[in-house]
Amino acid sequence: MHELRRRTRPSLVALTALLSLAIACSSGSGSSPTDPGGWTVSQVESASFQLVNDARGSEGIDPPLVSDPTLAAIARGHSEAMRDQGFFSHTNPLGQGFADRLRAAGVTFTAAAENLARVENIPDPAGYANQQFLGNPPHRHNILDPQYTHLGVGVARQGDTWWITQLYIRR
Repeated sequence: MHELRRRTRPSLVALTALLSLAIACSSGSGSSPTDPGGWTVSQVESASFQLVNDARGSEGIDPPLVSDPTLAAIARGHSEAMRDQGFFSHTNPLGQGFADRLRAAGVTFTAAAENLARVENIPDPAGYANQQFLGNPPHRHNILDPQYTHLGVGVARQGDTWWITQLYIRR
């Protein structure tokens, strides 16, 4: 497990990100809280999705991933569960991994992956998480794997801490 976080004390930067799924949401819609840097949950979801497709485009991977609202809802639910239940893992306290959560929601897929990040005290949580994902070989692989066709990103926030879940699938 890897966790992405940064604290105000310079020597306490801890990185963690877990394996392998984003939604392009309209910015500023809904009742999402805004952090001091001006980000809403939906803006971080949208930015995270766009950064993944930008990275894929830079590597010549076409077509771009399709935003999937069902995947995003599942990802958001997992981010919220991690926040609310105090864990950081691909496996929730019920023992369900991302593939189990996808199947429980009726999502059909031939391949799936998940990236997780927990980011603290960062002015651009989506950008920072994306940078850390791309710097970590397993997470980079999920982002750049041409087999994936759909992505859902779900974000939860509490104070200056953000939980970001990216769910990738191939139908």
